[in-house]
Amino acid sequence: MLRSLAGFIVLPLVSAAAPMLALPAVTSTHGAAGWGAIAVGQSVGVGAAVVVEMGWSLTGPQQVSAMTPAARGELFFHALRTKLIVLTLVSPLALALVWVMASGFPLAAAFSCAAMCLGGLTCNWYFIGASRPGLILLSDVLPRLAATAGGAFVLVAMHASLVWFALIMTAGYASSVVIACAIVGRGPTGGGLGMSLRATFRAQRTAVLGRGVSTIYIGLPVAIVQAVAPAAVPTFAAADRIVRFGLLMLQSVPNALQHFVGSAASDRWLHRQRMVATLVMQAALGLLAGFAAMGLIPGLANALFSNTVHVGWELSTAAACIVALTCFSRATGLCLVALDSVGSILASAVTAAVVAIVAIPLLAGAYGATGAMLGLACAEAAALGVQCVALAGAWHKPGSAQAR
Repeated sequence: MLRSLAGFIVLPLVSAAAPMLALPAVTSTHGAAGWGAIAVGQSVGVGAAVVVEMGWSLTGPQQVSAMTPAARGELFFHALRTKLIVLTLVSPLALALVWVMASGFPLAAAFSCAAMCLGGLTCNWYFIGASRPGLILLSDVLPRLAATAGGAFVLVAMHASLVWFALIMTAGYASSVVIACAIVGRGPTGGGLGMSLRATFRAQRTAVLGRGVSTIYIGLPVAIVQAVAPAAVPTFAAADRIVRFGLLMLQSVPNALQHFVGSAASDRWLHRQRMVATLVMQAALGLLAGFAAMGLIPGLANALFSNTVHVGWELSTAAACIVALTCFSRATGLCLVALDSVGSILASAVTAAVVAIVAIPLLAGAYGATGAMLGLACAEAAALGVQCVALAGAWHKPGSAQAR
């Protein structure tokens, strides 16, 4: 457990830091306008990627942890086929939306969107379930790190356009999937999963709907702000990017806990104890990370964005609330999956999406970047509230989390 946790901590640190290191290259060569275009493209692309991902990062790791190696290989390629189908349907719509929304650098914004769409094909969920963090390094972290370094190099050393930066990033995301397929392809397959694509779409329907709805308040806030308060986009996107950077690093803990909880599914008492431990750990982590974010975000924004944007204490405080709320909701979501209550996650996502649709544009229009971040915090709080109520009900439901 400790060895896996160490791996899951180090790898997200490197993976999250890689694209952040390219931000000074973007802002120093193309200013706040260039960063705004990249941010809009990535925002829409991340939203599309959430749909493309088909909910496998939510339900997949615990499935993998309980499977034989042969069945794991079957599940991996089966899941990838479903993702590719969704990618062909969703990505054209996302690209068209970005092209319309981007007021400057539209081609660079479109390729940034394409890179994020490919991120929905991520195979990390599989290696998380198998408790193999080293394979995430090989298949995901290193390709993206190389692409980031290459993109920053062409901007700074060759004075290239933002389009080349976005193209290189797209290639990095695509190569990540190819490498993961090669790794899994060497392992045993033919485990007889016995599930058609249609049956898989039905089985994943609730998770997909939950992830898709959550796109509104996780992946699209920058796009929403662009629509109602374009001048606030660079500042809001800067703070939002730092928040996402921090949350990606903090994802290492629930990633390790996926296997920790899922591997005890056959023992009801141990399963419950591990869920309680997960809730306590994530609550403590959220409080610590929230206070850290409040103090660090202003300085990080100045350093990462070449002093082209200014993040004040009001904005950083709102961002810190999001960090704390998200840490705990990751624990409640993990426990709801373990208790076979994925539908409750959908309900929480719908609630948060409704709050986000109302709160973000209203508050952004009135208070700019700080208002948008407050609206996003309201959405996260609403999601957590629904999940807590659902978890209390699922916990006391007779027969829940019995041996399977």
